[in-house]
Amino acid sequence: MIPDGKRAKGIEDCRYAYQWLLVNNPYHKQECHRIYAAGDSAGGNLTLSLIGWLKHQNIRQVDAAIAICPCIDSTFSYGSLSYNAKTDFLLNPFMGKFHRVPQFLLLIWVAILFRINPRDPQISPIFANLSGLPPILIQASDTEMMVDDSRRYTNKARSQGSDVRLQTWSNMLHVWHLFDLEEADEAYIEISKFIDQCDDELEKAAS
Repeated sequence: MIPDGKRAKGIEDCRYAYQWLLVNNPYHKQECHRIYAAGDSAGGNLTLSLIGWLKHQNIRQVDAAIAICPCIDSTFSYGSLSYNAKTDFLLNPFMGKFHRVPQFLLLIWVAILFRINPRDPQISPIFANLSGLPPILIQASDTEMMVDDSRRYTNKARSQGSDVRLQTWSNMLHVWHLFDLEEADEAYIEISKFIDQCDDELEKAAS
């Protein structure tokens, strides 16, 4: 979950990579027909951080984003951190005792580890203004420790007018998409449907 080096460096790398893509895309200097941003876990965090930054930039925006089991609140102040600790065997070894640590100590630890305020929207997109975002698909398991991140982000973004769709699976491990599971196939089918829907809506808007 933790990138090498300063956390801010990973954020900067994503922004640089996106801007590089705009200049050096596969169509050679032509504008990309479609751009989708996607990531899982910490990558989901970076995806949501990127699109939150992009809406303030005068450059090509992404057409949609997919966040799989994202970490969205780096203050770790959500209920599923506690009530799903016993059912999330993938994250439990790392995060299983977070809910037992006093909140102010946890915030200090995160600030030291990431070298950035844990409430900064760059690493905690839940604290950003979530209006004006592209369509977003979030997938999560209802038994993982970070599922409340996805629920809170979805509810806040919808209340501010953004199109965010949350899909949850029961009794799945964190980022189950990586495993040879029927539920992983189902999740990828839903991602494909989401992209097709976005393509159709963009085509209609352009015609």
